Amino acid sequence: METLVNFRDLGGIVTKEGKKVKRNKLLRAGQPVNVSDSDKRELVQGHDLKLIIDFREQSEVDKEPVDKIEGVEYVHIDVLKSESTNSIGREDFEKVNSIEDADRLMFSVYEQLVLDPSAQRVTYYF
Repeated sequence: METLVNFRDLGGIVTKEGKKVKRNKLLRAGQPVNVSDSDKRELVQGHDLKLIIDFREQSEVDKEPVDKIEGVEYVHIDVLKSESTNSIGREDFEKVNSIEDADRLMFSVYEQLVLDPSAQRVTYYF
């Protein structure tokens, strides 16, 4: 992808039960903002994209709304919306000076996703 940040296919990941996630069924990327027309075509035609789930905070979505892609449903789930969360944003990542700092920061993000009370209450059925 030329404009979609941190894009990858999570297919091939082995689950606890020893099964594998099917290729081209679960994609992940950074925020889908300012995505080129060619990347949008690739997502829809090459990856059969049907649904975007945006886990960013509401303030991030308000600041940089997701690009509309024709035929693709969009769902926003603010998993870290509790007021007790000291959320980690892009500004924090821009200050990272080493791989070790990036690892610590990502660990904090993942920890918030698991431990934050609002993240634990999120339920979405496909």
